Amino acid sequence: GSSSIYHNPHLEDLLTLCKSNSIIDLSVRELIDQDMSIIVQRAIIDKKCKGLYLTGNKFSSESISILSDALYNNLTLIELDLSDNHISDNGVKILMDILSTNKLILKKLHLGSNYISDNGISYVSDMLKINQTLTNLMLNRNNISNRGVHLLSNVLALHNNTLEVLSLASNSLITDSSIDLLIIMLKHNETLKELDIKYCNVTEINNLRLRQIVNQKTDFKLYTNTNDNGCFLS
Repeated sequence: GSSSIYHNPHLEDLLTLCKSNSIIDLSVRELIDQDMSIIVQRAIIDKKCKGLYLTGNKFSSESISILSDALYNNLTLIELDLSDNHISDNGVKILMDILSTNKLILKKLHLGSNYISDNGISYVSDMLKINQTLTNLMLNRNNISNRGVHLLSNVLALHNNTLEVLSLASNSLITDSSIDLLIIMLKHNETLKELDIKYCNVTEINNLRLRQIVNQKTDFKLYTNTNDNGCFLS
């Protein structure tokens, strides 16, 4: 009977009140995987939302499968914030497969605090070789190490000319070994405008080496621990 169909009346009412083509904010509402079908139908399909903020809920990779199906051929969603959930490497893979189709217009993707490791970053790197819309990618507070930075630096040096903002902040497994790779990437890449490596395990001398490279670029923002405003605009 109908009792087997999952309902969340509060969420359904909330989404009914949202305007079309708007930003829909469902941050910190204890939402679970079953809620994603409701969000997809009412926010993405019915309301054609431009932004969807799902920060601080309880979504796992299961939700991402449901969400990704709705993103294929979606021409309205520009910003998706999934930070502070549990999507993990599995969820990342599903999302990156969809982003690699180039059948959507998503520009800003927030994946901070989602238990993403270097394996997840290998999917991200593959996507960045192909995707032509993404401009902002937030990967802060995950479990990314120097191997992940190696993968990202490689693709940004050679294969991507759309990404403008990258955050790797608060990935404590990223150390001084990554700096040479980032320097090479910054010398080759001409699109990136902002890089955040605050609260990584990088020493001041290496932050300064990076800053010397950045100072040769125009209007580049580098965020490191040594300089809180992050702007040496040259």
